[in-house]
Amino acid sequence: MSEKVLEKKIKWHVDHTLTIKDLVKWGASAHEIELSADSIKKVEKARTILLEALASGCWIYGSSSGFGPLAGQKIDQSEGAMHQQHLLYHLATGVGEQLSPVQSRTMCVLRLFQLSRGYAGISYSTLSQLLNLYSLNVTPVVPSLGSVGASGDLTPLAHAGLAMSGEYKVAYEGGIWEGKSWFEQVGFAPIRWKEGEALAYVNGTACMTALATISCFQAQKAWRQSLFHTFIMGETQAAFQEAWNPLLGEAKPHPGQQKVLSLLIAWGKGSDWLSSSPKDHLQEIPRLPQDPYTIRCIPQLLGAVWDQLTYVEEVVTREINSASGNPTIFTETEEIIHGGNFNGQSLAFAADALTQALVYMGVYAERRIARMTDPHLNLGLPAYMVRGKLGLQSGLMGAQVTASALVAQLRSLATPLAIQSIPTNNNNQDIVSMGTLAAWRSHQCVELLMQILAIEAILLAEAVEIRQTQFSLKSFAQITCDWKVKLRRKCPAILTDRPLSDEIQAIAQEIEEGLLLPS
Repeated sequence: MSEKVLEKKIKWHVDHTLTIKDLVKWGASAHEIELSADSIKKVEKARTILLEALASGCWIYGSSSGFGPLAGQKIDQSEGAMHQQHLLYHLATGVGEQLSPVQSRTMCVLRLFQLSRGYAGISYSTLSQLLNLYSLNVTPVVPSLGSVGASGDLTPLAHAGLAMSGEYKVAYEGGIWEGKSWFEQVGFAPIRWKEGEALAYVNGTACMTALATISCFQAQKAWRQSLFHTFIMGETQAAFQEAWNPLLGEAKPHPGQQKVLSLLIAWGKGSDWLSSSPKDHLQEIPRLPQDPYTIRCIPQLLGAVWDQLTYVEEVVTREINSASGNPTIFTETEEIIHGGNFNGQSLAFAADALTQALVYMGVYAERRIARMTDPHLNLGLPAYMVRGKLGLQSGLMGAQVTASALVAQLRSLATPLAIQSIPTNNNNQDIVSMGTLAAWRSHQCVELLMQILAIEAILLAEAVEIRQTQFSLKSFAQITCDWKVKLRRKCPAILTDRPLSDEIQAIAQEIEEGLLLPS
């Protein structure tokens, strides 16, 4: 069934600024949105400026002219509506896996927000119709592949534009509807694109920005989960807290490193497993006076990831709140300016940086898993956390292999896409951003990383319980104990070998939803 529309309307005004969290929320389910009077006034004025320019015979790209390398061809005003529909027809060439309903809905509501800022020349009547369709939770079916991120996301937005005009598939109440059938069933009029409107809709970066927004939001949760996993590993390995001293953050003042240090110290309160001195620490187990880098360098490693994610969030937030399109109409000066604001290069670089962060978190998690399952390295824990007869039981041996396979797949996705320009469109688009592909790939990386973290979470729960058996007088931090209780709801203790595939997927889903994050 469709999501219930919120009773309280959300109002957008001219200077409204969206955060990543706002956009994720509005993409997760439908909301009722209305424009403020100042926004309506600006949208209508931009439309008037466009129509007056067309009436006076001005050349306006995509309204009085053909598209791309056909921009020198004149289009009569009487052909305006047909011209816009043909734009959607020729661009609807997407292939591959479909965007999820959440991804599609996020893309659509973002495009509407950008159009509501009054730079595009879309009519208020059409924009209002689109907002109503969004509030009804009707979601375009959109293939994921086909955009090079040059004139924005022409291909995915064309599929959405066709769907909204009743000429492509939509998802509604769990089913897929063909063409005009949904509109006929509910008695809602499909969009009839007027002069310049379909171009205004497709000529923006909404798809790549929506995908990057969702991935960035998920990456931030994955970062906190990763950090908490390293903390639990530190407890089970009786980490030397000396390496987590805040003074080190003052000497090397990267914001991410300082954030990590503060969290590690806060989480460690009340733990008997952490000590500032190696002298009184697990003397029963031979060890070096310093921890391996997976533990000692947590602040430096995941601190750097945090700084990378901060950069990505800044770029994505700017793009969310940008006017991306061509031409751009400035109501204050009544100018129509042709340019390249549709280009997604900034987003492409940010999406590549996001992928780097996601891949690195996967690589780091795999190194932690490998150390924790190795009896030569894990300071007295059994191989693969086997609780029964070693050899007869293999514990998490298979899960460790799966983690290695997932990391290999992650690494294969790490080649930068922002530098993969291929000239297209008869060399009109002679350099392109590939931002949409970069953002789509970050989504793929998120899925893989969540599964690696799920394997690690299961491993850590086993390690904590084994340590509690080995050293019954030592207490773990309360936050660790609370986390283990939550994890055990989906994954009971592994007292004997059993298939873990479904439990890994279930824990991955819990991590993705933020249900296993420390409070």
